[in-house]
Amino acid sequence: MRVSICRKRLPFYLLGSLFLVVVAGSQAGVPRFAYVANPYDYTISKYYLDEDGRMFPNGMVYTKDKFPSTLIIHPNGKFIYSASRTVDTAPIYRIDPKTGWLSETPGSHFDTRLRSPFSYGFHPSGKFLYVAGRGGGIAGFHVDPETGDLGYVPASPFKSGERTRCLTVHPSGKFVYASNAYTNDISAYRIDQETGTLTQLPNSPFPAGEAGPFDDTYKKMPDVIDNKGGMPYYIASHPSGKFVYVTNSASASISIFKVNETTGDLTLVGLPKETGLSPYAVAAHPSGKYVLASTWGGNDIYVYTVNQQTGELEHVEGSPFGTLGMKPLDINFNSDGTLVFVANIGSNNVSIFEMDVSTGKLRLKDFGMTRAGAIDAEVVTVEKPVNLVPNYAFVIDDSSESLVSYRVNSETGDITEISRARTGKQPVAVAQDPLNRFVFVANAGSNSVSAFAVNATTGKLTEVEGSPYSVGEKPVSLRVDANGWYLYSLNQGSQDISVFLIHVTKGQLAEAQGSPLPINKQPMHLMTDPTSRFVYVNNRDDNSINVYRFRQAITPSIFEITDYGSPFIFDTVPSDVEIDPTGRFVLVLQGEAKQISMFFVHVSTGALVPIDKNLQPYEINTEGVSKALFHPSGKYAYVLDNKGKKILQLKVERLYGILSELDKPLTLEGMPSSFTIDPSGRFLYVTNQNEKGLRKYRIDNSTGKLTDAGQIKLTYIPAAMAISRDFQ
Repeated sequence: MRVSICRKRLPFYLLGSLFLVVVAGSQAGVPRFAYVANPYDYTISKYYLDEDGRMFPNGMVYTKDKFPSTLIIHPNGKFIYSASRTVDTAPIYRIDPKTGWLSETPGSHFDTRLRSPFSYGFHPSGKFLYVAGRGGGIAGFHVDPETGDLGYVPASPFKSGERTRCLTVHPSGKFVYASNAYTNDISAYRIDQETGTLTQLPNSPFPAGEAGPFDDTYKKMPDVIDNKGGMPYYIASHPSGKFVYVTNSASASISIFKVNETTGDLTLVGLPKETGLSPYAVAAHPSGKYVLASTWGGNDIYVYTVNQQTGELEHVEGSPFGTLGMKPLDINFNSDGTLVFVANIGSNNVSIFEMDVSTGKLRLKDFGMTRAGAIDAEVVTVEKPVNLVPNYAFVIDDSSESLVSYRVNSETGDITEISRARTGKQPVAVAQDPLNRFVFVANAGSNSVSAFAVNATTGKLTEVEGSPYSVGEKPVSLRVDANGWYLYSLNQGSQDISVFLIHVTKGQLAEAQGSPLPINKQPMHLMTDPTSRFVYVNNRDDNSINVYRFRQAITPSIFEITDYGSPFIFDTVPSDVEIDPTGRFVLVLQGEAKQISMFFVHVSTGALVPIDKNLQPYEINTEGVSKALFHPSGKYAYVLDNKGKKILQLKVERLYGILSELDKPLTLEGMPSSFTIDPSGRFLYVTNQNEKGLRKYRIDNSTGKLTDAGQIKLTYIPAAMAISRDFQ
């Protein structure tokens, strides 16, 4: 748990997932939301987290600033502050405590009065915010806890050393310490508790220590200056306030300081402790028993025990621990220190570890996928994790060419009709936007898409002005991106993709420039990944999957990654392609080959990457499989076998995506045609070709096993179903 973050200048080609900071409120709890700054597309990505700390993409915000590279969350959890290393002003966003969505505040884009803001730190009370500038200097602000607005503290900004990198606020709130890379020292200040003004301590700055034994062999970085010493970068306070730790990038070491808690003076403790090459982050465990350091030159995390009297460090058994990511940088914890989050700049993901707090040993348990160029992340900790519940269900009645909205009982899984709205001819697919504002229907018989607004309170449907909208021939699949900005219609007859922008308040569709996008194959199904970076289409005529990448975050344009392997060819028809809810894995069904294949999603291109070249596809003893679904937790997968009238129940190993049977196949009644899982993961619904109604099955979230929960009778045979979600 920490209230300060730092930034390191890196070569452009290495920019990636850089920082992840856990900020806890007054009470211990679990991570609920995460936010990641993406400098390449000027966005902040949003995530919700489950009780195990797994990260699930939840849309993004376009910042309008170039290269957003720094984020920090107010200790009260209400606001997030961003900064850009190329723009001296920065936006402020209010965090919706229920959904985690962000809205810019009226006082946003404050002037930091610094060149290239580089690091943030909050006073423990939340009254003051301090910013270190890469060009030198520290600015101070007083913070309005209700609006998030900032005002300058008297005499701000304050002088620091050369190339100031990082700052930390002492746990007592009495002092600020800042690392100066080019002067090889630490600036120290006393905080005026009434005004927030900083006064440099009489003995400041304090030398960061002699360069360690790796100094001469250190692989030189672009901004390392000869004879500048150890290059102090990251700085962190021990929870007790007795010690301060500083990573020295050029000397591959950690300097240890003892803090005079009366004067604030720093005294070096022994020689710097060695690390691997290119250490970056240093973080003290919430218990104070351990210190962790990341080495982006070695893809490792070093864990040390802390001598509680002297602050000296000793390696934990088994240290260092591999991240299985590339260029690990920032390190953070959940409130009790049982989870460790490590952001990997080179692989655009976050390694999530379990920590044995009695020994300090780490065990890698999962990854969180970030957008390309992610450079800073923050996690909000609260009392309860996100609990997704079903809101409204939307079911196509093709016999009357209508869409029916229902209220969903989250406890029983039953549905109650609310309203009906006319669609076009032969409605076949339905998709809703993530904010529950609109729902769209593909009309294969009239080559159109119908658009409806959803009343947030009642669930009643109202057709959007201008609906229906013309698309290509025989639309068969619809998808809305994770932010609710764009709609994609896969048109099987004309073999192309129609692309639309969605009006944010009215739901009207405007066809995007360059639409439709030709495929020139017999497409079957379209999927967008949850980070809104990639699009996947499976095709019948050449047994292929096409992979597309978004050109920019603020346009719906996509292009095929032909330079990175697309289209990906299979021996038989890929009957379905699905992406897990974290965006890490792609599942491909091949009914004729009687097998299921799992792939990693390439972190930069979206290409299909084999999990293990020696790992064979998961074999099944039926060729009737037609559709697969991941459980919302990502822990389980279900495969519908139309011919065999059963559902295969599979377990997904979270680290490598390996499939295994969790229970024997579930036998179904009737002639199953499709299935849907509600957002809570508690119920699975099956539609049948010869039955007026839905078959309902309860899912045990702890095991993933299905049990029959009865039939929901309707007056028609449902053609397709979608269920919107709500946050609790």
